[in-house]
Amino acid sequence: MGELTQLIKQHYRNISEGHIERDRDLMSDDMIHISATAGTVTGIEAFLAFVTAFKQAFPDLHWEMREFIEGSDTVVAEGLFIGTNSGTMVGPRGPIPATDRRVELPFCDIWKVRNGRIVENRIYYDQVTFLGQLGLMTSP
Repeated sequence: MGELTQLIKQHYRNISEGHIERDRDLMSDDMIHISATAGTVTGIEAFLAFVTAFKQAFPDLHWEMREFIEGSDTVVAEGLFIGTNSGTMVGPRGPIPATDRRVELPFCDIWKVRNGRIVENRIYYDQVTFLGQLGLMTSP
């Protein structure tokens, strides 16, 4: 397993263990996160705020990782996000009360690393499945 993959695995550990501030040691100050939930989040402070809010919405969150594929400056991570929505979520239209529902959501993360620091993260997942598992949307 490569050096970049170890960096990404540490990020997942930091979040699941509630040590979100430790991501400061892994990420560049101007890192960019792009997801369906958050849109584009720019900068370490905004990213840490987003992740903190997500961890509050899913306090027991963790990942079952299936595969890591490492290139020269990129890591693709595939896995299953697992957590119970027992805290308020922040949505595009404001706060969403906890549903107390468990989510098991397949996802794919693409990470870019430069000079030993994470500079970009793009996450892909099925938003309809996510909202359906939360009971916020009926699946088609």
